[in-house]
Amino acid sequence: MTLSQIAKKIEEVIKDELDYALDDSLMIPVQKFEASLEDTGKVLAKLRAEGRIRSFMTIQQEGWDTTHWHIRVDEEDFVQGVPARLIQFDAKTGTLQCGERKTKIRPSTNMSHVCRTVFSRPLGEIVQESDILDSIRESKRDNNRLVYDAVNAINKTAKYNLGIQKLLTWERNHVRVNV
Repeated sequence: MTLSQIAKKIEEVIKDELDYALDDSLMIPVQKFEASLEDTGKVLAKLRAEGRIRSFMTIQQEGWDTTHWHIRVDEEDFVQGVPARLIQFDAKTGTLQCGERKTKIRPSTNMSHVCRTVFSRPLGEIVQESDILDSIRESKRDNNRLVYDAVNAINKTAKYNLGIQKLLTWERNHVRVNV
């Protein structure tokens, strides 16, 4: 099995286990992941680096006939895939960042105006399209297509460079970070 196949299996198992979990602590028999301890550890380390799980370790307790992975996970961060605390935009450098992955947004573009305006507010807060259009000086104030196109371009960039499926949500007259 490749690491990407192992990662997919691990995500499926963790999501299933979260349905029955009483808290953020999961005890999963190592066999459920259908991979070696070493490969499973590599994938779990990647999930921890991305902020999708808090910690992990193997445990062998007396009386158990198998070793278990003890995984601490925040369900919201794991299921959504991108913890809000990891998403940032640096307006000075034009850098959009998720964890350790970064991408540049060219300055003075509609994309940079959208990012600057949306990320100047608390993540998830609705930003009125008119506030974004105010920052796009050369635009026509009634042209919401500028914002729509910029949001789609940002989502495409975030998907390919940061691994985020849909970073921003656009609806008529407003935009927000999809957290």
